[in-house]
Amino acid sequence: MRRTDRQMDRDSAWQAVDACCFGTVSMLLPEGEPYCVPLSIARIGETLYFHCAQEGLKLKALRKHPAVCVSCVGMAEPVHDKFTTRYTGW
Repeated sequence: MRRTDRQMDRDSAWQAVDACCFGTVSMLLPEGEPYCVPLSIARIGETLYFHCAQEGLKLKALRKHPAVCVSCVGMAEPVHDKFTTRYTGW
């Protein structure tokens, strides 16, 4: 990680997941194209869950390429004059 001053420990990361408003899940479609979708996320232990239909694009993608990336979005404030974002600290 380039900005080690912003790195958080595992417990802090789980706190961020628990407090997030929503998360985005990024994955590959069956054809290999990138796909990202915002979702409501629930957590039990170290497993994340999200609601979805019993068939559809997300499930097809997950079956073909089960590795995903999840980004949790909580309270954030754009700082327009500095072209950055101020995030809630955990």
